[in-house]
Amino acid sequence: RVYFSTVEPRTMAPGWQANNNLISLDFSPNGWISKWKTIIDTNSGGVYGWWGTTFSLERGGNRIAFARPDGVGLVNDEGAFESYLNVIPYQTGADWAWVPSISWSPDGQFLYTVDHLPEEGLANPEESKSFAVAAISLDKRSTIHLVQRAGMFAYAVPSPLMTYEQERQYRIAYLQANLPDQSDVSRYRLMVMDQDGSNTTTLFPKEGETGLEPQVVSWSPIPMSDTGFYAIAVIYQGNFYIIDVPSGESPAGNLRQITGDGLVSRVVWSMRE
Repeated sequence: RVYFSTVEPRTMAPGWQANNNLISLDFSPNGWISKWKTIIDTNSGGVYGWWGTTFSLERGGNRIAFARPDGVGLVNDEGAFESYLNVIPYQTGADWAWVPSISWSPDGQFLYTVDHLPEEGLANPEESKSFAVAAISLDKRSTIHLVQRAGMFAYAVPSPLMTYEQERQYRIAYLQANLPDQSDVSRYRLMVMDQDGSNTTTLFPKEGETGLEPQVVSWSPIPMSDTGFYAIAVIYQGNFYIIDVPSGESPAGNLRQITGDGLVSRVVWSMRE
């Protein structure tokens, strides 16, 4: 089954008008394709809805999360947006809109996102430059801000469940802006922390080196065969790197550069049975 959303082409920037809908279709290996099933009808998408809504499927496919410029939450059983976090829309002053990132914890109890926070003394909160990595508890419907002033493109991504001191836990990879007050144009550093926001460690790049372009990093689906650690795939200056991440308080393991031609633009892990 695949899920997708559609847009209407426009001659004016950015070149489309988002429908903010959600559609699914089923298919089989022999080429059979089902009819489209509408889960969410075309709608305005809230504030700055012309840019588009982001959707994220829970592992196992039971629930669907959404993010749009003014909120983060779940698609309910009636096919409607149910907000768990109301977000202050960011006023870019340009022909693009900022949409919070969303990712599921491996146990399905939390959504990790980036919240836009007001700044004291600022008349218009939509112009605030303060962005925090946040964890939304789906059970308690509450939000915890884990990293203040991380930057608008922090893109927090939880790891798979790891075993540390006989407990199952996970870690969070995210990007930290080098210039938090200019995070829309800033370079970033790759960080990792425990699921509660503790034990924060800088992984890459080293102090004094050029920072990363904003990107969603990717955890390996299983531990690496040669180290036994889960790893993070990251793109740096057009090349693909892998960084081992031990569980607990251990420092990061090996940094391995995989390509050298500077032509990599996207990395997706694939696990063979």
